[in-house]
Amino acid sequence: MSLLLNRATICARSPLGQYLSRGLAGQKSILAQVSKLSSCGAIVLQKKSDQSMLLSGKSLVQVPSRNSGSNSSHVTLWTAERALSAAMVPVLPLAFIFPSQALDYLLAFSFTLHSHWGIEAIVVDYVRPSMFGEVIPKIAIALVYGLSTLTLGGLFYFVYADVGIVNAIKLLWKV
Repeated sequence: MSLLLNRATICARSPLGQYLSRGLAGQKSILAQVSKLSSCGAIVLQKKSDQSMLLSGKSLVQVPSRNSGSNSSHVTLWTAERALSAAMVPVLPLAFIFPSQALDYLLAFSFTLHSHWGIEAIVVDYVRPSMFGEVIPKIAIALVYGLSTLTLGGLFYFVYADVGIVNAIKLLWKV
């Protein structure tokens, strides 16, 4: 029986490493031994013929990160998303307590950015090139950016030319 895991890493703490440690260690007919090496968790698989295969330090699965350049950081985006969400908590009540055009613009921007990041994450997760080809995901992302731009423009126009977001909500609640 041949193993197709050439030159891949299986960390002993990963789900696959735990599965191999539990499941394959007892199957002496397939593998004589599954043992962990070092604290980083490399796993050695030994066949019955005592030929051992050390799985090297490369990932088992390479997942390309789409829509991100070499300078982008997902941690930075995650932190920015959380900071915006946390900042929206006091801004929303403040806008109702002290209604002003500046707070309406801030609400319009923060609502639009928050929605944009959420919809973009949904599109990136569910409109994948593996399912739809290379063109459809790019069109979907472009539509998300177009929708976000139109939303922000519409909200800014509403704040500038009409009663504003907070006063419009107050008028809706009066009725």
